[in-house]
Amino acid sequence: MRWVRSARGDLRYIAWGDDYRALVPILDYLTGARRLAERVVLRSRLSLSRKQRAVPPEAQSQLDELRHHVGDSSSGFMLYTGYYKTTWFVGPVRPDNSGPRFLKLFKTEEDARAEIDRSRAMNQVPGIGDGFDVVPGELFTSTAVAYHPVTRSRVATEEDALIVGSAIARNSSLHSSSTSWHQRAIAADRVSQRRELSQGSQLSRHLVDETPCSPSHGDVTPWNIVPSETTLTLVDYERVGHRPAFFDLVYAATHAAALADTAPAVTRVHEVLAASGLPRSRADQIVRAALSASIVEAVEDLEEHPENAARVSTFIRRKYAFLEAT
Repeated sequence: MRWVRSARGDLRYIAWGDDYRALVPILDYLTGARRLAERVVLRSRLSLSRKQRAVPPEAQSQLDELRHHVGDSSSGFMLYTGYYKTTWFVGPVRPDNSGPRFLKLFKTEEDARAEIDRSRAMNQVPGIGDGFDVVPGELFTSTAVAYHPVTRSRVATEEDALIVGSAIARNSSLHSSSTSWHQRAIAADRVSQRRELSQGSQLSRHLVDETPCSPSHGDVTPWNIVPSETTLTLVDYERVGHRPAFFDLVYAATHAAALADTAPAVTRVHEVLAASGLPRSRADQIVRAALSASIVEAVEDLEEHPENAARVSTFIRRKYAFLEAT
């Protein structure tokens, strides 16, 4: 296997097989170019670069299993380090006598099987077929989940994310939530106060016990959408779950904006909610609840991964600013 590292020594890519060997020097160059672009062009934005100094010893056996599974005559695989909680690497693989797949190599068998469960749970998210589709996953090795790739016709945009979020919103049916969101909001309020993330906003005011919820993808963003000639395919199901009503629409309108420090598309959200017949006061409550839930999850991620505090804290403060403006 060949390794591609940045100038700082960060492990970026693992290449194995004839199809990908020629890409190594190109990727080596592009990795350095990306780092330069982040310094020069994106100075005021948040870097999402993926970094890993070396292959963890416990991941090596999983890579060996993957190499054995795809076969010696395979065209190989090209994996890059994933910015995820439960995966080591993600990327394309070409098995013997089979079409290409997009692969996610998880840290444990339990994580891989949970991904399969989430992939199946996506069938419960409303709106599938109304402008977007999903791709079911399959267990490839004991710790790897593979997806049939979708042909990308162009780069996805924030408008694509809003289209998907709107389709989910139009088809959502609401029901009362459990008390879990309210309790999580109370805990997030404590963390936000301790870390000085907000200017006094109380998430628990907007996430009450009666907050209506519905099935949600949880991460409707341009980088999780693959546009083809005929449809938009929503991928990456690590955050599938039940969330406050219209969460995916509000998330699509605010998440990328918080990362890039640009204005959120709140007007678009209100247009969709108005078309559903909701009065403006009720729509405002729903927007605040959904936005509060996204802040709760970001605060929980911050507590779980304090090493990302500088980057994530800035992002959370921007979302709080969106909340205070609604």
